[in-house]
Amino acid sequence: MKKAIAHIVTRFPSVSETFVVADISAMKELWRENHVFAFFKNSGPVPEWITKVHYFPVYRLYLITQLYFFFKNPRQYINLFTYVMSGHASKKKEMFKALVAWPKMVHAAYVAQKQGIEFMHGHWANMPATTAFVISRLLNKSFTCTGHAHDLYKFNSFLYEILKHCRLFLTSTQYNKRYLASTYPDVDYSKIEVYSHGVDVALMKPGNVPFKETFTILSIGRMTWQKGFATLLRALRILIDAGVPVRLKFLALPGYTEKKIHKLSHDLGLNDHIQWLGPCTQDKIVGLYQNAHVFVLPCEVGPYGDRDGIPNVILEASACGLPCVSTWVSGVPEAVIHEQTGLLVEPCKPDDLAGAIKRLHDDESLRRQYGEAARKFIEDNYNRKTCHERIISLMEKYNA
Repeated sequence: MKKAIAHIVTRFPSVSETFVVADISAMKELWRENHVFAFFKNSGPVPEWITKVHYFPVYRLYLITQLYFFFKNPRQYINLFTYVMSGHASKKKEMFKALVAWPKMVHAAYVAQKQGIEFMHGHWANMPATTAFVISRLLNKSFTCTGHAHDLYKFNSFLYEILKHCRLFLTSTQYNKRYLASTYPDVDYSKIEVYSHGVDVALMKPGNVPFKETFTILSIGRMTWQKGFATLLRALRILIDAGVPVRLKFLALPGYTEKKIHKLSHDLGLNDHIQWLGPCTQDKIVGLYQNAHVFVLPCEVGPYGDRDGIPNVILEASACGLPCVSTWVSGVPEAVIHEQTGLLVEPCKPDDLAGAIKRLHDDESLRRQYGEAARKFIEDNYNRKTCHERIISLMEKYNA
C-alpha cells in the first residue's frame, strides 16, 4: 500500500457527479491517504475516509509558489508553461482557461510535495488531468486519469498529450475507447482500459410499492443539451394529445438549458403534467425509481460534439427494475439492450420516443419482462463491488 494519492476534480462535492466519489472510493484501499484537489467548493457532505480536501480558488495567483518552482528549475518551469499553453492554443477559450488554471496547477504541485503525495489521478480528462500532468512533471511522479464524456468530445485540445503521457487512461465505455483509438492512432492503445463506476445493487433495487393509476415517467439529469429533455417534453405533449394518461416526474438539476426547458414546458402547456423535483437524497431517488413505470432519457449529441458516455441514472433505473427508453447515442446501447432491457430510438425524434413510451404503457407484461431483465443485466455486468475490484486490479497492473 502506497502512502498518498491526490484525486483531482473540478468541483467537490458535486451532486451530479456522485460517480466520481464512487471511483475515489474504489481506489481508497490502495492508499493510506486519499486527498482531493478541487478548483471549486460545493456544499455537501464529504466522506469521512477522505484525508483532506484541498481547494484552489480560481482568483488566487499563488505568486510565492510560482517563484518557488521558477527559481528551483527555471528551464523546467518555462518549458512546462510553454508546453501546456501551446497544447491549448488551438482554442482561445481553452487557452484562457489554461492560463487561469496555471497558478493553481503549480500550487497543487507544491501542496502535493508538502503532503508527501506520491501519485495523482485526474478524474476528468480536461483540467483535472492537465493538473495531474503538470504536477507529475514538476515532481517527477506518475499519473493516471479518467475520461468520461464531454471531456473527450468537446474542446479538449490537450487530450492527445494526456493520452501520451499518462500511465493509465480509464474510460467508461467501449464506444469511448474506439473513438480514442481512431482519433489518436499513434497513442498506446493498450493503456486505455474500459471500466464502469457500477451500481450499488443492494441500495438500488426494485420496490414493492403499488403503482398509481397514472402512468409515471421518470427522468433525471442536469438540464443540458445532451440529455435530450426538449425531445422528452415534445414526446410528452404527443402522448397527452393522443389521450395517453401520463405524468412526468422530472428531477431536473440546474444546467445551461434550464431556462429553455422551463419555457418549452410552458409553451407546450405541460406544467400540469410535470412534477418538477430538485436535488434529492439518494434514498429519495431510490424511491422515485421504485415508484415509476418507466425511465426515459433521450440522450443526444449536443453542440460541439458534447455527449454522455453511459449516464449513471440509466444504470440505477435498470438496477431498480425499470425498463429504460433512450437512444442509440454513444455508450447508451452498452447499458440498454434494445428489445431486452428497454427500448432505443433515434435521437431528436419526439414521435419515435412517444411511440416507444406508449408501447410500454400499453403492455404491462412487456414492462415487467424488460424490468426483470434490466435488473439481472446490472447484477451481472455493473455490480459496483465487481467494478471496484476491476479498478483496483487495473491500478495495480499499471503500478499506480
